[in-house]
Amino acid sequence: MAVVKADAYGHGLPQVARAIAPWVDALAVARVAEAVELRKSDIGCDIVVLQGFTSRSELADCAVNHFLPVVHTETQIRLMKEEPELPVWIKVDTGMHRLGLTSSRLQDVSPVLNVVGVMSHLANSDQHDHPMNKAQLSELLSCARGLGCPLSIANSGAVLSLPECHLDWVRPGIMLFGASADGREESRIREAMSLTAPVLSLQSLRVGDSVGYGSTWKASEACRIAVVGVGYADGYPREIDGGEVQTAAGRRPIVGRVSMDMLTILLREEDHLDVGDQVTLWGDGLSIREVVAWAGTVPYTLMTGLTGRVHREYIEP
Repeated sequence: MAVVKADAYGHGLPQVARAIAPWVDALAVARVAEAVELRKSDIGCDIVVLQGFTSRSELADCAVNHFLPVVHTETQIRLMKEEPELPVWIKVDTGMHRLGLTSSRLQDVSPVLNVVGVMSHLANSDQHDHPMNKAQLSELLSCARGLGCPLSIANSGAVLSLPECHLDWVRPGIMLFGASADGREESRIREAMSLTAPVLSLQSLRVGDSVGYGSTWKASEACRIAVVGVGYADGYPREIDGGEVQTAAGRRPIVGRVSMDMLTILLREEDHLDVGDQVTLWGDGLSIREVVAWAGTVPYTLMTGLTGRVHREYIEP
């Protein structure tokens, strides 16, 4: 069950879904609106809605479009009286305390709904030796005993590191796009996204010249800088301090503050960049893992934070 929520983690929902649908058993999204977008893109495979429906109209959308909603609240159970034959997944709270029915409630609900599977969600799958992983798996197996339903608890971290959690269905998400949940290197996956931007301007600075808002960086010697056309309005983190970009000549440091539309890099004397040349913010030669570390965040936020004005190009492998 390939998870393609949040615009396929910033990679483009319909484009990614069309590419991977022939190779998976189902797709999963967070919300009904995302599932509707997939159907409008002529995606015909099973689509699981992980947050389920929040209203009668969304329940009707699920029924009409043959979505498989996840039921996790009493409100949803009451609404299901209007669509009692609709196939659903049930989510059980095994310890994360976010979404899910109690274990005891699962046994009560299963006979009155058309349950096609029971799922839960691991809170610490990025730490393969965390004791909660074993406890949550044990709780799921215990509460679903006797129901005869397929089970699912493995997200990306568990797919990679917890084979005992694979059960009947796995739900890879961030790993599909080449990143691990905690940002650590993982040799079995490959990053799918490169973010590049053009050089807009080249400037020569004298000793003491400052760069950017707040004049936070000053030249200690005569040097050259390149202004690159990307900023936090595109999704490149303003918080980055001490980061680098990849140029044709090699890695070059970011100097001054990242602004809304631009950032500035320090060049070497021998560099021959020109206006229009592309630099890589993450991708070939510069892993998103490194950018994550500079920004003090996780790969999810960089991927999903890319804004609509960033032009996407899709390349066949």
